[in-house]
Amino acid sequence: MKSYGAYLKHVLTCAPAPRSERIPVEAAAGRVLLEDIRATIDDPVEARSAMDGYAVHARDLRDAGSDTPVWLAESGRSQAGRTPHLRLAAGTAWRIMTGAPMPAGADAGVPVEHGTRTDGRVRFVAAPKRGAYVRRPRENFRRGTLLIRAGTVIRAQELGLAITAGYKTLRVARPLRVGVVSTGDELVPPGSRLRRGEVFDSNRPTILAMARDAGVQAIDLGRVGDRPEFLDRILKEHRRELDMLVTIGGVSAGDFDVVKVFLRRYRSVDLVKVGMRPAKPQAFGRLGRLWWYGLPGNPVSAMIAFDRFVRPFVMRATGHRLVFRARRTGVCEMSVGKKHALREFIRAHARQAGDRWHVRPVGPGGSSNIRSMVNANALIILPERCRRVAAGEEVAFELLADPPLRTVP
Repeated sequence: MKSYGAYLKHVLTCAPAPRSERIPVEAAAGRVLLEDIRATIDDPVEARSAMDGYAVHARDLRDAGSDTPVWLAESGRSQAGRTPHLRLAAGTAWRIMTGAPMPAGADAGVPVEHGTRTDGRVRFVAAPKRGAYVRRPRENFRRGTLLIRAGTVIRAQELGLAITAGYKTLRVARPLRVGVVSTGDELVPPGSRLRRGEVFDSNRPTILAMARDAGVQAIDLGRVGDRPEFLDRILKEHRRELDMLVTIGGVSAGDFDVVKVFLRRYRSVDLVKVGMRPAKPQAFGRLGRLWWYGLPGNPVSAMIAFDRFVRPFVMRATGHRLVFRARRTGVCEMSVGKKHALREFIRAHARQAGDRWHVRPVGPGGSSNIRSMVNANALIILPERCRRVAAGEEVAFELLADPPLRTVP
């Protein structure tokens, strides 16, 4: 049996370096960035109006008030877009739209609703401060500023910032092509009429969804029965188009565990027992250029094995800077314990109360009951040497839907 920590380290050490490609920035949402984004320009490059209104010399309106209105001649107007270099004459106001460059000499803006236009003149009843309603040059960022770090998943806001910073294309990681196949004569498609001994094939759609959430190109390869030649066919047909094959079921100690039987001929794939619960039996290795991961067949075991090993593997192989979920601690609301020396992952519900987290184990138990994963939003983690956590004590846990952490450059 391999310890959980040693096995995880082995799996992650095997993760290949991400393969890169350069794509148009508009198509980069959801991809992992493989280069730092530094501003190629200043933003804004010049002073611009922050809203529709009037560009003025602040000193011309220093005496403006409700009882002492000041009238300025309107000397021109401009809008956002290509604008010639203009200069605002003293004692005049310039009609200006949001985003338009400020005319030279103007050092303040007045919102349109605070000025009254009459016969080519504008009446002001308030004195603006110098710099009011003006977007200063470089107030957003300067040329050369680090804006986005490599390893970041590009969301809509990163995409917009990259374009604003002057980028036309981005170097991103190519998503891994991961095929998923379920094994077992007892499996039938969703919605079928169940006969004695049959179960719905829920594992494959579940793992496909988890793979897509991890950012890979997940390919549904269907179900195969408990005969090694079926896996031979899958391997021959798809090994050139895939980066990784994930099989579900058939890695335990049963007489008809097809993955176990099939992989006996390959020394490069290890059938292992990992010191954890659930999901002790697993398989991992390489067949030529194709990585192979065998998940156990019980639904909860398959999900936890994928979450603990396959997810960080594919995230590292696609350039993610952070591949693990954030570890937290919280107050355990009921006692939990174990009699074995394995690392245990207990399905739980976590909630935040003030500045403290509280976690409570949820059921129903058993690695075959996927309902418990629906009731859970976290996993309590009991280390190998831990035998019991009493109610009210602190316990380590991870949220199952923990978003990737982001650090500000």
